[in-house]
Formats: sequence, structure tokens, C-alpha cells
Amino acid sequence: MVGPDEPPAGRSREDEEAIHWAQLTEVLRQQEIVVDALQLKQLPHDVELSERLLARIRRGGDTDVS
Repeated sequence: MVGPDEPPAGRSREDEEAIHWAQLTEVLRQQEIVVDALQLKQLPHDVELSERLLARIRRGGDTDVS
């Protein structure tokens, strides 16, 4: 997960961001890692794409996902 999705109708970008970070802190809490959403938000993170996704991008993003 990279970041919050675009908000649906009736929800602000701020609402969507708060939900995103709350969900991530809950996943961590279930792993017995207690972190505040603000602390989590401030951590640097890298996104690593799988070889499968990179190959798909190189092919031009065809819709075959097998």
C-alpha cells in the first residue's frame, strides 16, 4: 500500500488520509507494534515493484494478469 486512495463522494482527502493511516496502525497493532499514525506517516518508505509487475509495465500494461 502506497498511500490513501482518492476519496469517494462525500469524503474529503483529509478523511481518506486519516482512514488510511488508521488502518495501517491497526495492522501493526495486531502484530504487537504500537505506533501513532502521525509517527507512521513521517517514516520514509520505498515502494518495490515485483518482477511480474515490472514485466507487465515493460509490455505496455496489457490486461492479461495470468
